Amino acid sequence: KEGKVRAIEVKGNHQLSTKAILGVMSLEPHIWSFLTGNNKFSDQAYQADREAVRQLYFQHGLLQAKIIRHRAVWQGDDVDIHLVVQEGKPFYFKKMSIRGPKGMQAALQSELLPLKKGTLYDHQKVRMVVKAMHHRLASQGYAFVSVLPRIQLHPTQQRVDLRFEVHLGHRVMVRRIAF
Repeated sequence: KEGKVRAIEVKGNHQLSTKAILGVMSLEPHIWSFLTGNNKFSDQAYQADREAVRQLYFQHGLLQAKIIRHRAVWQGDDVDIHLVVQEGKPFYFKKMSIRGPKGMQAALQSELLPLKKGTLYDHQKVRMVVKAMHHRLASQGYAFVSVLPRIQLHPTQQRVDLRFEVHLGHRVMVRRIAF
């Protein structure tokens, strides 16, 4: 069902502002949103916005945050969206390591520099490190490399161990380029 978003209400958020949460959502309730089309409700946009909220919490170290209740309440052609979040406590980096072929671990250690022990977990920084590792290995001829971040939470300490598992795949060489 489609309709116009009339209001979005967020409850349970104490560590992130409602403004920050609404800022990552594509659906908008304000009066000028009809110009951009962002006030049209769809199930797909609603689901994507819930995922965007979850990712926002991950970027702020709130790894146990979740939307515990959500509702779209219809009033004729208009819809009010209600979200209830449970934030949890922020997590900080404790230990970072790389698991993969010998020799590659030392070469990739410099890519971990954006992640510092004791700093707030940031999912976006983790993705940047994965991308940097992938790029470095691809430039060495490993076209089918896989870098998987594995997280181990320590809830009582509010710490997270992060291990990057590196799988190289086959090395690729180019013999000839024909024009």
